[in-house]
Amino acid sequence: MNKHRKLILFAILVFAPIICFCQTHKLATINTIVNEMAANNLYERSATIGYAGTDSKQLELYEQLKATASANELIDVAMNHKSAVVRLYAFDALKQKTKIIPKSLIEKFGSDSTEVMTLTGCIGEKNV
Repeated sequence: MNKHRKLILFAILVFAPIICFCQTHKLATINTIVNEMAANNLYERSATIGYAGTDSKQLELYEQLKATASANELIDVAMNHKSAVVRLYAFDALKQKTKIIPKSLIEKFGSDSTEVMTLTGCIGEKNV
């Protein structure tokens, strides 16, 4: 029995830091994605944008956010991030991940009158 306890203790000591590192790295990745979205500060609605039809960097970041963040992390970003563009992308990603959206989040978005600059193809406009 003593041998099993040592083995379990060894496993905990080896794997616990790895698990913690992975979670910390994931949060850093999510923060990097949303910070870049916020810096761009543009809600791009098509895969290609502008007159030249360049690839949408924001949609690439959106796909990364959707693939990386859990539903709970997306709820946190959608509720609390200072950038309206980031909140909107997080809300969209959440709708893709789950059918159940918290009522408090729906109410927050329903009462939010923040304007964001949108770009669809080569047409830009401000929307609420």
